[in-house]
Amino acid sequence: MRKQGGMDLEDLEKKLTADVSAVLIENPSYLGFVETNSKAIGEMAKNAGAEFIVSVDPISLGVIEAPGQYGATMAIGDFQSLGMHMAAGGCCGGFIATPDEMKYMMEFKDIMNGVVETTVGREVGWVPVLVERLHYAVREKGKEFNRDRYYLWSIGVGVYLTLMGPQGMAEVGPDYYAKCSVCCQEN
Repeated sequence: MRKQGGMDLEDLEKKLTADVSAVLIENPSYLGFVETNSKAIGEMAKNAGAEFIVSVDPISLGVIEAPGQYGATMAIGDFQSLGMHMAAGGCCGGFIATPDEMKYMMEFKDIMNGVVETTVGREVGWVPVLVERLHYAVREKGKEFNRDRYYLWSIGVGVYLTLMGPQGMAEVGPDYYAKCSVCCQEN
């Protein structure tokens, strides 16, 4: 790690061998800094044949570039900051975003939801997708576990994002970034 935070690219290059399947960064990190070399890290990972995974706090995306824009194969994160209340160890959920490629999507362990256009103006539908991987279709060989609670948490997050809208997320983002900057100055 560099003194000001972030990944040491020379050290990463030494460690990227044929045995490395993925490089994961957290952006912004739990220490509060924003990784400024994320595009270079992604290129190095892909050149080594590894996936590039970025863990993000979705609130930060109101001001920080989306991982897909700098080459992430996957973006992952926690829903907690998107209106989910604390519940004695429960109420946890997250997201995984990948390209629309079956090699990724067929490996997801949870029920997946898709968004589809409808015939009514700009309305969209929210539906389960790839159900042939689930216990409904293959019984004990199914990959998911979460069942109904997944939907309940996803609906709450969906309502929060809908109420915030793009403008609300952009307004909340600078406060989040200011907190990251303060943490970064302290570390």
